[in-house]
Amino acid sequence: MQSADVVHNLWLPQLGGKMQMIPGQTDYMWLEADAPGTYLGACSEFCGSEHAWMLLRAVAQPTAQFDAWQRMQLRPAARPSGGPSALRRGGESVTGDPARGLALFAGLSCASCHAISGTAYQAMIGPSLTHMGSRRTLAAGWLTNTMANMEAWLRDPQALKPGAHMPNLNLDRPQIRDLTVYLEGLR
Repeated sequence: MQSADVVHNLWLPQLGGKMQMIPGQTDYMWLEADAPGTYLGACSEFCGSEHAWMLLRAVAQPTAQFDAWQRMQLRPAARPSGGPSALRRGGESVTGDPARGLALFAGLSCASCHAISGTAYQAMIGPSLTHMGSRRTLAAGWLTNTMANMEAWLRDPQALKPGAHMPNLNLDRPQIRDLTVYLEGLR
């Protein structure tokens, strides 16, 4: 574990894990769950104005399920095929152009902070978005990963999570839809 800025303290109470992360130092921690499940945690060291927003989830899975997930995570992102398409998931549907979404990602400041494996965009200031559509949450665990929440996040991150490092890019509705279809399509 590493910290890029200040002292943080990873705390997963149900797994008995608690460890400080100190800038400039690499530490290691082993967690073992007695049963598969999702275990909630947080930063337990006051680390600044966004401290209360630092939520996390540890997902414990049987070995075969974890190995399949890990293989999927190591694959590069698929290139969008181009042309408008409707992305459907659950009861949600968004129509947009994933190829335009990728072009927006590259042309806006997104590529300055985020990486997407399999593309030229490899910045590591913000989280990697390689398999964004397969994640359970957005905004460091603050929002459930739904297309509606992705659209709201892209529209105005500060309205949902004040103090977040994600800037408001003042995107219009078609740009938000194109980015949503692209990002949520990354599985």
